[in-house]
Amino acid sequence: MKTIILLFCSNVFMTFAWYGHLKYGHAWPLWKAILVSWLIALLEYCLAVPANRWGFGTFTGFQLKIIQEVITVSVFIVFAMTFLKEKMAWNYAVSFALLIAAVVVAFAFKPGPGCGNGCACKLSIIMEHGDLGCGRLKSGAADRPLAIVD
Repeated sequence: MKTIILLFCSNVFMTFAWYGHLKYGHAWPLWKAILVSWLIALLEYCLAVPANRWGFGTFTGFQLKIIQEVITVSVFIVFAMTFLKEKMAWNYAVSFALLIAAVVVAFAFKPGPGCGNGCACKLSIIMEHGDLGCGRLKSGAADRPLAIVD
């Protein structure tokens, strides 16, 4: 949970660093926008680096990145609607729903034995007994689903 909270906080800082200056248009000179953004981003890094370091092991690198992207979009939606006063369009809402679907896929299925350890696994499927495997597909008997073989 500590990882998620730190990633959330870091994304609030990063969203302001990247997009906060847009509210002021061209009233700020570019050098000022860059300097202020860098100072805000420094705080973001002070939260994101520990979040990823402490979270790695509990989560895979892929899972950390997926979590971070969903948090980023969630934070940005609130930021865009409240700070930039933009409206949510249907295509943005659908895009966000698809990102949530990606999280479900990433976390609902665990890689089988050998996956991620040098196995050239391209597809994992649930076999007859519910285990996940890794390897080449081999067609089973007519009354059985496809099986995985190494």
